Amino acid sequence: MMPYYLLFLIIYLSSYYDICKGDSFQIRNSLYYLGFLTTLFFFIIFTGLKGNVGTDYEGYFNLYSIWGVKNYSDRFVSMQIEPGFWLISHIGNLLKMPFPLFWFCIACITLVTKFIFFRKFSPYIFLSLLIYLSGLYIERDFDGIRQGLSIGLAYISILFYLDKKKIKYIIFLLLAISIHYSSLVFLIIPLLYRIQIKKRIAYIIISIGIIFMTLNVNIFSFALTFLPKGYIESRINTYMTNSTYAGNIGLNIGIIVRIAIFILFCNIDCKKLSITQDVYNFLRNGFLFSILCFLFFNNMEIIAHRLSYGYRELQIIIIPLCFKYYVMDRNFSNDLKVLAFQFYSFYAFILFYRMINTPHLKEYYEYHFIF
Repeated sequence: MMPYYLLFLIIYLSSYYDICKGDSFQIRNSLYYLGFLTTLFFFIIFTGLKGNVGTDYEGYFNLYSIWGVKNYSDRFVSMQIEPGFWLISHIGNLLKMPFPLFWFCIACITLVTKFIFFRKFSPYIFLSLLIYLSGLYIERDFDGIRQGLSIGLAYISILFYLDKKKIKYIIFLLLAISIHYSSLVFLIIPLLYRIQIKKRIAYIIISIGIIFMTLNVNIFSFALTFLPKGYIESRINTYMTNSTYAGNIGLNIGIIVRIAIFILFCNIDCKKLSITQDVYNFLRNGFLFSILCFLFFNNMEIIAHRLSYGYRELQIIIIPLCFKYYVMDRNFSNDLKVLAFQFYSFYAFILFYRMINTPHLKEYYEYHFIF
């Protein structure tokens, strides 16, 4: 497990740029961007050159080498894999690209999209990467790359929507959906940017979600009757009938922490964060959406996770924004700010440690390079 800890250490040491950097020092800023690019390089090498590490690597190898060579017009093939991921797998096979090289290319695209997105919105990129490392990275960009790539493209579509480049927004969002259908949830991006939900209403909806979770209400058993026959309906049926996927999550520390983070974020005036009201609405509403997905679909673990994933990981940006508002922008002494940073890093490390040492997953994450 040592390589994981070394990666965490690199980000942790780079994080001192976030709490110590000064805009008036050109050399320090140059080092900051050098650190950013160096960290991206380490992420790419660590991910792209890994061997059979993680829970999904072997599955993706089979997906690439078996389904990627077949014709998508075959209904059995179309029921196993989304068209976008089949297409890039098929192109890779036509180019006779070995699977490790295919994996490396996917890792590069996935990680670059995430780093661009975080750099755009986060006030402290390295503090964001500390949170990113413990969730979205390990679970999706390091392991489940199909959804990781899809989320990355959807994040880029968000940037285009923000810049009012609607055509590029639609193109990248459709690409994201074609690679993993869970990105259909990003179709509500325009709505998330515009609506302003009052705190009291948000808290009431969360409370109703907690009641639904407590009563174990199965929403999908009702909604399934309205879905057309096809890939999505088939997958949901599989999830509902397979005990591996259909487990009840229940109340856990993760959702409690996310609700607390949401409440802290709701009490911040966006003007204090140097972001526009639209961006604030998107972050706040998207994160609320992820919480509600978790609560209302709590009795089906895989659906609760996959529907909420892209929006849940907005915490990678929201937590540093909260840290900026509640710590860095206050008239605290530098020593106190550094102490707060240590607590922040410790929290990130606990999340990271729990992830790579999950008892039933630990053996899958024993790291080794492809060579």
